[in-house]
Amino acid sequence: MQKYYDVLRFRSIMDIYSINIVEAMKRFDAYFEEYPEDYSSYPYYINLLITIGKFKKAEELMGKIESLAKISSTFHVDDEKMKHFKYKMAMCRARILVFENRYKEALDFCRDCGADPDLRDAADDLGAIIFYCRNKLGFMRKEIRPDIKSYLFRQVLVYNEADLLDHIKKHLYSEEEQEDVNTCFFVQGFPIQEVLKEVKKRISGKNTLYQEFISTTHYFKFDGCGRVDNKIVNYFKVVAIVGTSDLITIYPCREGEYLPHDDLSHLKKEDDVKVERPSQIDKFRRRYGM
Repeated sequence: MQKYYDVLRFRSIMDIYSINIVEAMKRFDAYFEEYPEDYSSYPYYINLLITIGKFKKAEELMGKIESLAKISSTFHVDDEKMKHFKYKMAMCRARILVFENRYKEALDFCRDCGADPDLRDAADDLGAIIFYCRNKLGFMRKEIRPDIKSYLFRQVLVYNEADLLDHIKKHLYSEEEQEDVNTCFFVQGFPIQEVLKEVKKRISGKNTLYQEFISTTHYFKFDGCGRVDNKIVNYFKVVAIVGTSDLITIYPCREGEYLPHDDLSHLKKEDDVKVERPSQIDKFRRRYGM
């Protein structure tokens, strides 16, 4: 029997999947030329199409692949592989509907997922889309905001800049909170306010990525901007509510070099960003006023 997939080759693509989208897509194109019946791998490729904003192309490919998968001898209705395939495709379809502003369709689709035994997990994961679409369709009352525990849901319902600033405190430098080397924070002197203003001007640009469900992702270069796992990084990531300049979060990250990004290194002024870490003795002295 002829082999219709290559696990090792697929894994090699997934190794760069989230850090180099262009190269990952090229490798997928070559992979599907050799293994066109590996239907379980197509959702990952479709996900990349959505991520770069190719919604129509993604939707067309979804329809084609779903039809072929139904008649494929390698898939079965009760097969775990088919269930996983359906789950991944459902996630892709829901994202397309949101990003194309088809809120009623998205809401109906999410409800249909809840009625499908194979998609119960998807229904649980699509809670953010349901909330977002209900708000867009005018079904949510703004006055309930104080009662909502979810930070994301509060910001979707009524955006509050103060909530953002409070949320990102954990990523700002603090002498007393950087004991754990496995943290993610901007270095001392990072001009966060100036950066936030500049970011808001640029997040509707060509470098937008649609990686999540109801938000867009944006990468920026800023040399020596932060630390991740105690290593200096040169990029930071911004997440905003889709179609708006309302920021959800901002934090330093390792990835960015091979992803679409804007360069904000010009905002860095001489001696503004200090990357050295105070010694334990220095911390002790500062904490106790010595």
